[in-house]
Amino acid sequence: MGPEMRLTRAVFLALTAVLILLAPGCGKKVWPEPDAREDIFFWGDVDFMFEDGCLNISAILEGASGNLSRIELELEFADQTCPSCPFVAHRTSPLELDSPQVWRNQNRVRIKYCQIPPDTPFRWRLVGKNIYEAIAPVASQVFSPIDLET
Repeated sequence: MGPEMRLTRAVFLALTAVLILLAPGCGKKVWPEPDAREDIFFWGDVDFMFEDGCLNISAILEGASGNLSRIELELEFADQTCPSCPFVAHRTSPLELDSPQVWRNQNRVRIKYCQIPPDTPFRWRLVGKNIYEAIAPVASQVFSPIDLET
């Protein structure tokens, strides 16, 4: 085998090796996404009372309720609450599941929140965080103590 033949063979083997290494890299490249269907939860029935300056909330989680890692109570304060206006949270209060404000029994969550300024109209919603950070937080509908009067 002559030197030209060896060089041709070496170049052929090198090109073959490069193609073998690069071929699996062809195609669509995206980060893997979790299959969230089994891991998501959402807010079911949410009931509340506002008495003695405290907001008492009872909520049911539907779906993978065991994946709830924490709750945020979002509050919007205004001179007048506007039910049709977009909700804009003015205060977000993180509520850890082991805090004294939160009681949890399987898929039922009860919250007692007493840090609301007196005589201030407000609206609120719950936001549940999932143990899997890639899954988006889940917000409840928006509520107002005015809802109790109707």
